[in-house]
Amino acid sequence: MTREELDKHISQYLLLNVPAITNESLVYGKSGVALALGLYGLASNDEYLIDRSGDILTEALISRMNNPSFASGWAGIGWCTLRMMEHGLIEADYTDIMGDKHRSIVNASKINGELDIRSLIGLLQYLSAYNKVLKDPTLPLLQESLLTKVEQILIEVLMLRGNSPLKIVPNANITSLLECYLRYCIISRRDIPEEVLMQYNRLYAKGIITSSYLIGVYLHSVLGRESDYLKLIEDNLKYGELILRTMPIPSFKAIYPVLVAHKLSNQTNQTLEEYLLSHIGLNTPINEEKLLVAIRKEYSGNCVPVEIARILLYRYGRAEDIYV
Repeated sequence: MTREELDKHISQYLLLNVPAITNESLVYGKSGVALALGLYGLASNDEYLIDRSGDILTEALISRMNNPSFASGWAGIGWCTLRMMEHGLIEADYTDIMGDKHRSIVNASKINGELDIRSLIGLLQYLSAYNKVLKDPTLPLLQESLLTKVEQILIEVLMLRGNSPLKIVPNANITSLLECYLRYCIISRRDIPEEVLMQYNRLYAKGIITSSYLIGVYLHSVLGRESDYLKLIEDNLKYGELILRTMPIPSFKAIYPVLVAHKLSNQTNQTLEEYLLSHIGLNTPINEEKLLVAIRKEYSGNCVPVEIARILLYRYGRAEDIYV
């Protein structure tokens, strides 16, 4: 099966299974599938897919949920809507369809004492997309306030000072927290505070943090430090290659962060295989049919088509279409 045939198969599988998805959210439901199908339809000049992606988003927009969050609520649905508007996939009066919901999202961003880092960064992604499409001069100050809070919490977590004033995940998930933050910085071209970099390097040297890929992506794509980038990611990529070469059915959860990092750092249209080969001499064959098997194995029920949609989102979206 060629790459093109596989993508077509994925899109048909998604269309067939959308009616069974009972959730409307970005990460778990219809709106994320709508964006992925729309981007694939745009790339393949498939007007039917583009129209269906708009229909699926419309179904998500009539949700009765009362949740302003990004992953599972209105901020994620709004973000999908804004991304589809920017790509020209839909024409809509955003204020008309999301006015009240937008205000609730902004209010949740202002009253954020109970939110964890991932939730805060999700709201930041929504506010950034809104300001890019609709231009609200009041939002940059709110975004800066949220990001400052995220960085304060992250520094505290990295220094292992114990519990933060806000909810945080256990120390075992420091790498996951940091990668979430780094993806946002890469997408938004945000300078990372020196203290965060210093604490990251300290924990990485001690083996507490084991992932170096995204910090390398940051150094390369934001700061342009090519040599530091190559040095930092070499071991991580070798580990990724080992996973892809040796596992009969690779773990999609293990592979997807590598795909996203490649997407964020790649300035050309190279495939991941070409990219690894040209940069550090690694050749990583990815059997995408195995990826589909891995997804079906690891997820069940309504999550299956949602996770499969992320393959199309990764392949046909821009860096700013990748949600953290």
